[in-house]
Amino acid sequence: MKTLLMSVRWMAVGLLLCSLQGAPGFRTGAVFQGQARSEKSGRTWDLTLTITAMAPSGVLRGEAAWPSLGSVNEIRGMSAGRTLTFEETGYIKQGGAHLQVEYALIQDGDTLKGRWIEPGSDWGTLELTARGQVRPTEPLALFVVKMKFTGKVTSARSADFPATIEIVEIDTATGNFNGTITWPTLNSVNRIDGKIDGRNITFKETQYIQRGGAHLNCEYQLVLQGTSLTGPWQEPGYDQGQTILTRE
Repeated sequence: MKTLLMSVRWMAVGLLLCSLQGAPGFRTGAVFQGQARSEKSGRTWDLTLTITAMAPSGVLRGEAAWPSLGSVNEIRGMSAGRTLTFEETGYIKQGGAHLQVEYALIQDGDTLKGRWIEPGSDWGTLELTARGQVRPTEPLALFVVKMKFTGKVTSARSADFPATIEIVEIDTATGNFNGTITWPTLNSVNRIDGKIDGRNITFKETQYIQRGGAHLNCEYQLVLQGTSLTGPWQEPGYDQGQTILTRE
């Protein structure tokens, strides 16, 4: 089993290297449908995979729906070129599908093919076909110009930081937007650029407006629920944590 697990993980590395020659084929709202097969038991399960949020770095979140198992699981992973690697990390609708299952796939045209493994339990293959892109289930007007969210950002390396996000401009045709993030305790104001898709908002700190202790290139994947805007953030290779904000 350890050999198989290593093989799947080295396959993911190999796919990543090969993908540098391909064009990116993944985006927020992309939907793939197909079937997973167990090489241990021969059983098959239908699967619908939806990408719900993607950061500029390729870090993504999504949903894996297993109709025959009565399950919908959250996925978190990474896309690079034509490759997609992810893991089922949490229950959205708990049924018969398991968590901590790992996937390494490569895109060929409209098809995703690769392998999956549930360490210590099962393994097999997966083949999915692109089914287009879902439209946002909520209007773009959930986010409007001059809207502000205030709260805190947690850090794996240090204390929490208070922060305020303000939306400055929105392109209603594309969902692209820019705004500011203010860090009072760091004496910083940075520009943010990103995209709104329904209740999902992804962005990156791109420029100094008032340079202080806050860094650039931090990436955020947040979801609006009521008045709360929450989700993970990361500064690649340095720090990560959670964003917890409330609309003013």
